[in-house]
Amino acid sequence: MPARGRIPKWCSDTCRHRAWEQRRAAAAGLCAVDVVERVVEVVKTQRVVEQVRVEMAAESRPRASSDYAEILFELSLRLDTGRIYDRDLGSLTSAMTTLIDALNRRLK
Repeated sequence: MPARGRIPKWCSDTCRHRAWEQRRAAAAGLCAVDVVERVVEVVKTQRVVEQVRVEMAAESRPRASSDYAEILFELSLRLDTGRIYDRDLGSLTSAMTTLIDALNRRLK
């Protein structure tokens, strides 16, 4: 929150009262007055938003039947070596059933 208003001259009522006593005594010639100026530092917090653009190569879909064959061989290798989670087998089973059905219809 930004500071509002002017910077206070005294840190407390006690300091203000002592200064008044010193000025009164100086006016009466009883003590010397020292004028002290101070530099006040104010810390400002700024929020900086930085946008980072990351470019990644997007995978393209296979265009030739040989590309599909490579993908299917890779999938079978991953299934054999256990590199596909059991939780994903349901969705793969559904997709493979659809694929095999389409292949069987085409071969008839």
